[in-house]
Amino acid sequence: MIPEATIENAITKLSESREEVETRFLENHRIFFDYLHNEILSALEDDLQAQLIFYITIIHESCFLANGSLPPFSLEDYAENEDNNWRTTEKNSNWEETVNFFFRDYPEEDLLAFVEDMLSEIDGSEKNTASTEVIFIVAKSYIDTVCSV
Repeated sequence: MIPEATIENAITKLSESREEVETRFLENHRIFFDYLHNEILSALEDDLQAQLIFYITIIHESCFLANGSLPPFSLEDYAENEDNNWRTTEKNSNWEETVNFFFRDYPEEDLLAFVEDMLSEIDGSEKNTASTEVIFIVAKSYIDTVCSV
């Protein structure tokens, strides 16, 4: 499990060495970055696009700091994880129940809590609620993939 302290270190590293962190992300997971731009970001408003990229970059950097390297990214594994996560949302009666289910015995609880905490600061309009669900599922699916959950 990646601890909260490592996530905080990743945030600090991004603020101090943005170019280095972003370059590492692009070198390691360019295929996912391209997927985000082609498939996900167009459905989000500009500020939410930036937030999603921030979350993904912090998740990536946290995994890198914890492990010293990352395995090659598999878009197929990511797509399978995302499909499974969306299926889980369909099985639950509401979003709160879905989030609680995702947290139950989740090995990367601190990373998922980071995403949930950051998303809780977004305005709760109906449009943003749908967008935050998309961001949460994309981020969780990315965690599932890069952390081999």
